[in-house]
Amino acid sequence: MIWFAAIAALVGLAVLPAAASAQFTLKGKTVNFYIGGGVGGAIDIVARTFMPHMARHLPGEPNVVSSNMPGNGGIQGAQYMFNVAAKDGAAIGMVNAGPVIDQGDCMNL
Repeated sequence: MIWFAAIAALVGLAVLPAAASAQFTLKGKTVNFYIGGGVGGAIDIVARTFMPHMARHLPGEPNVVSSNMPGNGGIQGAQYMFNVAAKDGAAIGMVNAGPVIDQGDCMNL
């Protein structure tokens, strides 16, 4: 399941239109790569394997810095991306899809 998330992220980056990437650039900026899990966990290993190659495929080849955000099975990292992180393209997040949450667990969120 973790590899599915990594492949989905690669496909998402690969299908960016060439015209949009020509207008948008991150040259000279730092991109924060938020990992929704603890250090040494499965999602951390996948993200840190993927991260060194990411800068080459982003417009302007920016510097990419990782930051782990463990808590609540990746939900804390996802909420940070949605509510706090910069919306200018300088923040990328990766969370573990994990097992499907059943209805009973959703009531406790």
